[in-house]
Amino acid sequence: MHLVHQDDGGHILVVGILLALGEENRVFSRVGDWMQQHTGHRLPSKGQEVTPDLTFNLMDVLPHDTHHFSYHGSLTTPPCSEGVQWIVLKTPIEISKVQADRFITTIGPNARALQPLGEREIQEH
Repeated sequence: MHLVHQDDGGHILVVGILLALGEENRVFSRVGDWMQQHTGHRLPSKGQEVTPDLTFNLMDVLPHDTHHFSYHGSLTTPPCSEGVQWIVLKTPIEISKVQADRFITTIGPNARALQPLGEREIQEH
């Protein structure tokens, strides 16, 4: 899961949260319910803005252990722009198989293939 942030200067920071199959995640259940109720089977068209009437505490989504890796990379969706600061949390959060299947059905497959490390330097924090 990616939490994408952009400042007024166009700098992008992405926080990557790994997902592992396990127990049901109550926040993901609420988000999944909202998606199906408000967007039907598929999400709105690319570029269409959606303002959800759904609120939750982001701290309820993050793992308790916030040790992470950081590196400079690119976006994972077109145009795959470079210059993105990545923070990837080491500890995954759990979602159930039903939740994973529900999201894949709603948003479709969206994983970018693993990219070569190249000259990137990964730091562990």
